[in-house]
Amino acid sequence: DGSIDKNNNKKAIALRLHESEALATFFTRNALVDLALHQLDTAQQLKQSLSYLNKEIFKSKTRGDNIELTLLSLAPSKPAQQRLAQKLITQTLFQCCFDKVLPNDAESFKHAITAGSKLWVQEAIDTEKVIIDIAAKFGEVQRLIKDTKANDIRTDEVLEEIKQQVFELFEENFLAYTPVQQLKHYQRYLSVAAIRLGKMTVSAPITFNQHMEQFEDYLREQLGAAQDVDPSLQECKQGLHFLYTSRPELFQHRIMLREWHSSIFAQQLRTQFPISEKRVLKHWATFA
Repeated sequence: DGSIDKNNNKKAIALRLHESEALATFFTRNALVDLALHQLDTAQQLKQSLSYLNKEIFKSKTRGDNIELTLLSLAPSKPAQQRLAQKLITQTLFQCCFDKVLPNDAESFKHAITAGSKLWVQEAIDTEKVIIDIAAKFGEVQRLIKDTKANDIRTDEVLEEIKQQVFELFEENFLAYTPVQQLKHYQRYLSVAAIRLGKMTVSAPITFNQHMEQFEDYLREQLGAAQDVDPSLQECKQGLHFLYTSRPELFQHRIMLREWHSSIFAQQLRTQFPISEKRVLKHWATFA
């Protein structure tokens, strides 16, 4: 893979070899975005788009609403909101330019930037709107969690179960591996949590919790194996990002678990595809 040497004013490219093709591909994905952003002098459209997005994304002063306040649930400080904005900008750049095929020479790289930069601004703005809506709902659920009192062991266990379901949605790098079409379902997942908070005596079926634990154990095992090959995965805190992008079936299984959870506690909200325990276990058997 390649990476930008940010301490070098000449913008040198550092090359690194990996024993694993999956790891090399993963780090190349990240390096392509860095390289694109360092080619602004030769890509005028990209330069103009980046300037516009840096001024607009999550900024209230240009639109008269209090976006920063809404975002506090996801990013509780100004620096955190700036980091969230940069993640949104770089991830949508990757999706527009490099998501379908990774370029392997200068010509295909230039073509990818030229084609993708035309879509980038609208993709970033669309994603921003979804994130703001999610943040508003997340803040509402956080307040419900704070106001919910666990008066016995059973309700305490249910509350912890709900909190785990909610907060894992917003793992540090969730924007890096969650496309905007899937982000649109986050509001529904949060609505399920709100419904559950109104039924504090109802816990998830044993089979659901058992499979959740099984899946989490499997993820930890796979992540540990990857970190043994390349310890930098742990240093950059991109373990889940690597697993979900290099093995899409794992991300799909996470979504299936989310939908199964929704079908158990809020059938009235419906699911994005037919789901059942049988379907989840059938999918599990294809990779585990």
